[in-house]
Amino acid sequence: MAGLTSTTHPDNLRAWMRKVTASRFFFPIFLLLLCIFAYGIFLPWQSFYADDWIMLWIYQKLGAWGVNYYHITNRPFLAPLYQILLPLLGSEPWRWQLFAIIAPWLTSLSGWWLVRNLWPGRIRFGVFVSILIAVFPGYLSHAIALTTGHRNVILAIFLLSLTFTILAIRKPKYFWVFYLLSLLTSIYNMLAMEYFLFLELSRVFVIWIVLAETIIEFKPRLQKTLLLFAPFFLAFIAVLYWRVFVFPYQTFNHSLSLLDNLKLNPPNAIWSLIKQTAVFFWTAMIESWVQPVTALFKNVRLDLSTLVYLLVIFTSSTLTYLVLKFFPFNDDFKKPTDKTLGKQILLISIVPWLVGGIPFILVGLQPGIGGYESRYLLPYLLVSCLWVAFLLIVLIRKFATQIIIICVIVGLSAGIQFASSNAEPGVIVF
Repeated sequence: MAGLTSTTHPDNLRAWMRKVTASRFFFPIFLLLLCIFAYGIFLPWQSFYADDWIMLWIYQKLGAWGVNYYHITNRPFLAPLYQILLPLLGSEPWRWQLFAIIAPWLTSLSGWWLVRNLWPGRIRFGVFVSILIAVFPGYLSHAIALTTGHRNVILAIFLLSLTFTILAIRKPKYFWVFYLLSLLTSIYNMLAMEYFLFLELSRVFVIWIVLAETIIEFKPRLQKTLLLFAPFFLAFIAVLYWRVFVFPYQTFNHSLSLLDNLKLNPPNAIWSLIKQTAVFFWTAMIESWVQPVTALFKNVRLDLSTLVYLLVIFTSSTLTYLVLKFFPFNDDFKKPTDKTLGKQILLISIVPWLVGGIPFILVGLQPGIGGYESRYLLPYLLVSCLWVAFLLIVLIRKFATQIIIICVIVGLSAGIQFASSNAEPGVIVF
């Protein structure tokens, strides 16, 4: 009887875990928990940092008009977002630090929804990608919540816009609903910030991939792709024209140093563009993922901050392991379809790799690992996570090993996010 009990209880536990993880609400909740571990352990004790104080002072002294005036020389269409957030979140630091948890959570949810709809049969792939997005170690400025939180929101809007395009194609009955939503969110993304402006060009490849499922012949598929992409491309050209020729403050904060150099010394300017593009690629695609490993060896000391740092790594890894162990995956990766998926990811990666860094290279801004300069890597976030998840699944065929590796990556990434989010005066520091 005792033997029966000892074997039944684990079976019951496994059945219960599989039932829980199969819930439609479970995975979003798991992503939220992951973001809490990465960004919110010391939420009650965190404060405002860097330019947060400037924005808060402007709002408190000058109100909505001041917020609009502050953005007028840089991103005038971003001001309405802050005119909503500032009255809503007020002057309490903990509310903005809560926003610093919710913003990357929204980005990871948007990425999850995008991958699920673009590759419906790739459940494991979508789960891996969204987990990596939640703790992407290339961007480490989350703690400066008031000043930087909008970036994740705009990125989430861009990812949602791509998803709406996919849904417009896949659900003909609601085509115009999703298509208009896609176009509106696309236009706002391009007007609000320059960060993801050139990523709009990757939409044509997303449309091409979805249409490939129903239109086999090259010419009809190309025609349909260009027809669906045309309004987005016209919007892109219009926003680009407004930015360069109409917006009176385009060079108020930064001069277009690359264009100036191009006039004086074209070969040197072109070579500089190539080198900087390679630097952005290397930093976002390789160095971002190496950084959490090197940080582990550099920063571990015998003090309280290290103990909490290690606990964050352990807890995030363990939580991820338990979720992936019991998650109801029902897809299976075969080599022929792996090649197809790889080609499709490569298509989507072309635009970010070639022009993702253009908004920053034009004005002479350099990417950085850690700190404020890490924000310039955000245009590469999606493709970087896509490739890590894809290579992990393709190169490591044993699912148990895949889980272990992804858990290590997530744990170390959550750890460095925690360390970065708390490396400010007044909180535990490395």
